[in-house]
Amino acid sequence: MDQKKPEKETSKGTKRRKLGASLDEISFKELAKSDELFRKALDRVENRRRALGESENVGASKKVEPPPPLQSSLPPLPSKSPPCSKLIPLNSVVDFDFNLALTRALLRKEFGVEYFEMPENHLVPPVPNRLSYVRWIEELLGSGDGEVVGLDVGTGASAIYPLLACASHETWKFLASEIDEESVANAVEIVKKNGLEDRITVVGVEAVGTGERRGPILQALAAAKKKDWEDPVDFVMTNPPFYANIEEASECRVDGRERTEMTSHESVTEGGEVGFVRRMLQDSMGLLTKVKQYTAMLSKRKSLSELIEILKTKGVGKACIQTIEFRHGQVVRFGLAWSFEDCVREWSGGEQNEGEKVNMRERVEQFFGGGLAEIESREHGETTTMNVKTETWEANVSVGDGSSRVRINLLQFQGQKGKGNFRETVEKMNGEIYRTNRKWRRKTKGQDKRKDG
Repeated sequence: MDQKKPEKETSKGTKRRKLGASLDEISFKELAKSDELFRKALDRVENRRRALGESENVGASKKVEPPPPLQSSLPPLPSKSPPCSKLIPLNSVVDFDFNLALTRALLRKEFGVEYFEMPENHLVPPVPNRLSYVRWIEELLGSGDGEVVGLDVGTGASAIYPLLACASHETWKFLASEIDEESVANAVEIVKKNGLEDRITVVGVEAVGTGERRGPILQALAAAKKKDWEDPVDFVMTNPPFYANIEEASECRVDGRERTEMTSHESVTEGGEVGFVRRMLQDSMGLLTKVKQYTAMLSKRKSLSELIEILKTKGVGKACIQTIEFRHGQVVRFGLAWSFEDCVREWSGGEQNEGEKVNMRERVEQFFGGGLAEIESREHGETTTMNVKTETWEANVSVGDGSSRVRINLLQFQGQKGKGNFRETVEKMNGEIYRTNRKWRRKTKGQDKRKDG
């Protein structure tokens, strides 16, 4: 069903592609032939357009690029603000009922989802760009086969991502979290009426602000544990609220169209989408490789750039980060993924061996010495960070003072050979630096003799 076009690398390394393109090619008229409710909604929209003096046929040439719903629970704009001008003919006449009929028809026709209803004033998700996000995650995981478990943070009233993913893969399961009680209830109803209770678990959570110990990922996992959820999560996905405050969410778009209208829970979060994903990032630094891929879909290129810089300040090198650009008509979204698999390793052990304290800094330096790599050490309080460079890869190694914990972050590598060399070195490193003191003394004594000779 999804016909993927060849990838194109931009100068900045961001992949641009159009995933799930076949859905964009379905005309409104074609969809109306197979769905009576959508046909009625389309007729109503066409009549409204004619009444406004618009004579063009909506369904004859328009591609499916679902417009935003026009109902909202957000407060009205202040009276001093100028009214938003409606320059886009289609968006000037569509409404909540039309968007719901369109999404319902696509889900039924393309994915076999028989039941899909939404409470008024909630965002009705457009299917094409949601499907693109799911397809990208398939690529990140390397395969859509086998049992896969995902976590959708902020699933909304629609649970759209679990629906699309589970409809595409019989062996996939989902944990879906949501802060709004009405949305939780509706998502549970959708899951139940489509017979997916054994594959999609919806949990309610509390809103998370900056500075709290648990971010949105840990909140979801804690809530799932109360429901006896035991499956390890392979990936995390989120399409977070875009805006940081009500004023920003209520502003007119630069092209004069009305803002996408939705509930305040769906549109506003502390710090906007950057703040939300930043809190997810904090959770990921504790979970590390317990999750294979951490991902987010963003609305602004600026947000993408800002989050990449934040990842780098946390020691996540560009080798661990992937980005993509989704395009559907005039709608552009940006995908961000980070992973610690093959990029970050952490070990702990051997504080006391044979009654002697282990100097892990010395062991790491000796391991990489002897021409294996160039080392530059920097001290940060009780932690020493060593920048290690070889011919094919570069990494940072952190060692705490008086601690046996060692952590290595891959920053960059040259091709698959470089990544393979890094993996081999790391596996050897694990065995070498945690030898018993007696074995280590024997090893370093042998190295000293070779140097003297």
